[in-house]
Amino acid sequence: MTIFKKICPGILMLSLFSGLGAQNQDDALLFSRFDLNGTARYNAMGGAYNALGGDFSAIHVNPAAVGVFRKSRMGLSMYLNLNNTTATHFNTDAFDAKNTFKISNVGFVIANNRNKSKWRNSSFGVSFSKLTEFNQNIHVSGVNPSSSLLDMHRDDIADRGINNADPFGALLSWDSYLIDVDTTTGDFFSQIQNYNQKQDLFVEKKGDMREVVIAYGGNYDDKLYIGGSLGLLSARYQTNEYYSETVSELDTLTLLNQFNFQNNLSSSGGGVRASIGAIYRPHKSVRLGASINSGANLNISDDFFTSVNANYDTINYSYDAPTGSFDYVIRTPFRANAGLSYIFRKYGLISVDYGYVNFNRLNMRSDPREIYAFHNENNAIKTLYKAQHTLRVGLEARLNPVSLRLGYSQFGNTLQDGFGDNSFERYSAGIGFTKKVFYADFSGSISSQNSTLYLYDPSYIQASRLTSDNLRFILSFGFRF
Repeated sequence: MTIFKKICPGILMLSLFSGLGAQNQDDALLFSRFDLNGTARYNAMGGAYNALGGDFSAIHVNPAAVGVFRKSRMGLSMYLNLNNTTATHFNTDAFDAKNTFKISNVGFVIANNRNKSKWRNSSFGVSFSKLTEFNQNIHVSGVNPSSSLLDMHRDDIADRGINNADPFGALLSWDSYLIDVDTTTGDFFSQIQNYNQKQDLFVEKKGDMREVVIAYGGNYDDKLYIGGSLGLLSARYQTNEYYSETVSELDTLTLLNQFNFQNNLSSSGGGVRASIGAIYRPHKSVRLGASINSGANLNISDDFFTSVNANYDTINYSYDAPTGSFDYVIRTPFRANAGLSYIFRKYGLISVDYGYVNFNRLNMRSDPREIYAFHNENNAIKTLYKAQHTLRVGLEARLNPVSLRLGYSQFGNTLQDGFGDNSFERYSAGIGFTKKVFYADFSGSISSQNSTLYLYDPSYIQASRLTSDNLRFILSFGFRF
């Protein structure tokens, strides 16, 4: 059994508890925003590699990067991600943290040199990299003086009737007597009417978007580098949510002490995208880069489960909703990238990149298509989202065999004017060591992002504010041969 959220234009993030298993525009954006967690050198320089090439992460953005490799290479990158999230709910702050240690990139390139031809070399490369990760813990806590989740469930039953109520929300409240009916008037009512109850939400998110890219490129006369690639995308996302409301000890008009909902959602899927790109050297110190990454049809499968527990003075009620599943497709937009680099001989370089992706072009459909039209969700995409502009800047000073690096990246707002701001900036730095056939790089980066969360339908509750601070360390090492 499946239930869908009805989209209300203007809502930045819909309720976590208005019906789990509700595929909507939030999911489309979740699986489409990339923040490449690749090699340490790439991240230290803010990802400004479109015109430089010669790096495994750069291949995922501009496949011409594979043509820059003059020698064969293999490498491994690992990252430690430290995420701290502070939530403010009715002027009360709550804190939670999530630490993740995983592999961010594995790659190899086989270079074939042709010294007697203007096609100086051709290269074949395969690279695995994390495009983004979802790992985060959130705790929201505070006393609500004006509403309850049960208000929304009461109105849902009153409007649609018991038989048509949300089986992952209102119907569970009805079964556990959190919502009941006055046998005299026929009016539905909730067990929390005086409010001032404590609300708590615990969310644990896991998963990532990853890509295995297969690329081929060439070097013409050390002036033009071209390449093409095929990217195999895969997504894994899991969220476990625990929401509770605890009645105030001063409220003596209800027998209810506390109730909670537990939600579990597991999503997985993948797709394929293609990329082409070029790097041109009009001068020995100048490089210009450009690339296009096609969109992809991401085939996503959701499995979800919801349960409720209600604790009264003399009895407890526990019920489970039917396990749900649903298959759908997200059509992601194409990406355009451009870069300019200036190399100061053997002393260092500066590089600037620009990226463009229009999230207004996201599209969703069911699989098979005729099951559900996604009209509301696709209209919400048109209303809420817009094109994102990304700026990346990187500096490198070479003090052989050591290199020092600095980077800055700015990720523009994806929301239309009047719907909030989810833009953020990242600052990074790193150091590298190269000696003959061996190299090692280390980087660290820091970023902070603000967002808005509604515990349930915004027409019932004010937004909670989230601030997520992220500290990331990456270690890379490899061999050239």
